[in-house]
Amino acid sequence: MNKNWLEADESAYLAEHFRLTHGVPVRSGELIPVTEFLDEKTCADCLARMSGYLHAPSLKVTASLFAKRYAFLTVAPILYAMTVYNKAVTLDIGHCQLVLAKEPGEPWLSRLHVRASDVRAFAAGDRSEWREQIIRSLFAGHIAPLWHTISRVANIPRMVLWENTAVRLFSLYEKRIKAEAGSELRERVQADFACLLKHAPAPWFGEEQNPFAQFCEFGDSEPGAATARPGRIRKTCCYHYKVSSREGFCSACPRAKSR
Repeated sequence: MNKNWLEADESAYLAEHFRLTHGVPVRSGELIPVTEFLDEKTCADCLARMSGYLHAPSLKVTASLFAKRYAFLTVAPILYAMTVYNKAVTLDIGHCQLVLAKEPGEPWLSRLHVRASDVRAFAAGDRSEWREQIIRSLFAGHIAPLWHTISRVANIPRMVLWENTAVRLFSLYEKRIKAEAGSELRERVQADFACLLKHAPAPWFGEEQNPFAQFCEFGDSEPGAATARPGRIRKTCCYHYKVSSREGFCSACPRAKSR
């Protein structure tokens, strides 16, 4: 097992675009060990503190917005490294700290700091088995335990938390990686994305079914959109309208379409 982090340019990319940092002491902001979200009492305390940052009216709203941000900080960079770098980055919950900061130009949950992690590049053999280990570790071993606890504490359906995760997954593969990856990566990109959406079984996610399969439906393109490509149909509301200064719902929100 390689004990090193990524190459310097790879590490810099994940830090710049996904706010995932490693091995650099964090000097500003409130540090929250991610393990605190695994205990219902400390999870409730953490969500309550975050509610103050967001001016959120309830833990349910905070939990939904937290899931969207946390998926960006974890799911996006780990899957990006898997598909683009062909490297497995292990995110042990016990080594992860969230940086909660309210600074000019900084998001409320500014980054995820990883104290230690293993990186294992794919060398030879069956890549599907190697990929399975990454997906299991990330989702069944890391994301699912958090979503299960947060769902109970905030009284929010896990479906909302998983759809917030799916939004990050779709954006990663259908926008960022599609725009950046050359033709030599096209087959790997398609295989990894299809595995996550269609082929990976429920145990890999720590759930009773693949949580992403139910969110794959496309709808009609938005009126006036620059492209005729249809967008994904969102099935749950993320409650962002509860803390947004703008009136109304997100364009893909099912609440907006029902009115």
